[in-house]
Amino acid sequence: MLRTLEITATISVTEAPFHNVYFGRSFELSLDCFVCERLGRTTFLTVGDERAVCTGDQAHGGRHFAPARVAGFDALTGQDRRSLQAVVQQWWAPFHDAKRNQGSKPLGTGWVRFDLRYQCPDNGQAAGQASIQSNQVQPVELTCKHCETVLAGSDQIPTIVERP
Repeated sequence: MLRTLEITATISVTEAPFHNVYFGRSFELSLDCFVCERLGRTTFLTVGDERAVCTGDQAHGGRHFAPARVAGFDALTGQDRRSLQAVVQQWWAPFHDAKRNQGSKPLGTGWVRFDLRYQCPDNGQAAGQASIQSNQVQPVELTCKHCETVLAGSDQIPTIVERP
């Protein structure tokens, strides 16, 4: 069965001078994987890649390709907000996770983590990275690892919705 998930995230950007905060083009999503027959696997997705990578586990050979891809990715930049909408397509089939003794679910408990990138002007344009994720306690403040300036905040968790 082909499933389509729509994922959205929004952050409020502070007036931190010239840090140029933006969403990266890769993210992590928790999915049930019928390839390794494990529930809630961290799956790495990158815009433009034809398939995702599941973290797997050692009993099943570790990392492996997963039948999921980013079908759409739209990052919007406003004066004080950054928004992202990603569409993920995943092939899914029912299975039983023997280690947890549970059956798979089309959406499962799912979480998503988005990377945010920036450049610090106080440190010779050094690159930095932060993240927001749907299973974090809100609100969240993101600070520059170089100059400790507050860059952005999030008071809404990223959402994951299955499209019909």
